[in-house]
Amino acid sequence: MSESVFRGAAYTLLNDFAVVQDVPIFFENGPEPDLDAVANTWLDVELSFGEASSVTLGARPRGRQTGFLIVRVFARQGTGTLDQDVLTEALVELLRPQHLGGATLEFPKRLAGVALKGWSKAGLMVPFRLDKA
Repeated sequence: MSESVFRGAAYTLLNDFAVVQDVPIFFENGPEPDLDAVANTWLDVELSFGEASSVTLGARPRGRQTGFLIVRVFARQGTGTLDQDVLTEALVELLRPQHLGGATLEFPKRLAGVALKGWSKAGLMVPFRLDKA
């Protein structure tokens, strides 16, 4: 499968999740949130490609691309961690190991929370592998 098919499937899954959770979501290379006007909790999504390798040799070698689907959960500082924790736990359930858009997702790794310009930033890194013919 292609990277664009995987990206589309991941973004659709996460956008549908954000609609159900009633939380704003922002994707890489898209509109930026207005930090003064955005809700107290919101999501930021990035697809980060890592290693690539050959899986087979021959006339048309097969390849494997790995990387991370990164979902950051932002909460305005001073609003507590409950909403952030609830969203993160729901994302762990949503992004459990599965096949998605031709890729295989591995178990999500929680990211430690850090303070950033008036926001608490936490979230998940979901390792993936994408085999290509």
